[in-house]
Amino acid sequence: MGASGHPANLHHTRQRSLPSSRTARESRGGQNERDIDMIKRIIIGFVATAAMATPMAVTAPPASAATMAQRQAIGSAHDYLRFQAFSKQGLIDQLDSRYGSGFSKAVATYAVNHITVNWNYQAVRAARSYLRVMHFSRSGLIQQLQSAYGAKFTHTQAVYGVNHVGL
Repeated sequence: MGASGHPANLHHTRQRSLPSSRTARESRGGQNERDIDMIKRIIIGFVATAAMATPMAVTAPPASAATMAQRQAIGSAHDYLRFQAFSKQGLIDQLDSRYGSGFSKAVATYAVNHITVNWNYQAVRAARSYLRVMHFSRSGLIQQLQSAYGAKFTHTQAVYGVNHVGL
């Protein structure tokens, strides 16, 4: 015992191996912030994926029912539409062309029928594209847009496209 009548070892302070309550809170707060950031990234990923997903027709089979070739043709159709305007028939022909993607006619048709495309908007894009490289009369551009040797739009789509470029 020490001089005061208490055991001498009680005056010896032990160092705490646990972090202080403030440090623990900061540590948990940092973890919570990291968790929240991760949740935000996951939600943003889901939202971005949903925004990029193309809605399927109500009668379309689930994507998992599509064959690998059909899924590839759908992807190829999206790729083509990103860079150039196509009519429905023109896109099918491009997908099944040996100079294009080389898919079978059935697979190309499946792909085009299972994507959502505003064909009128495609006619407007095609009309603008033609007018960038050549001069056309109204009737000449309609003919070019609906020609079997041209863009292959329907007459209604061709007229829509021409109307919306100002001819």
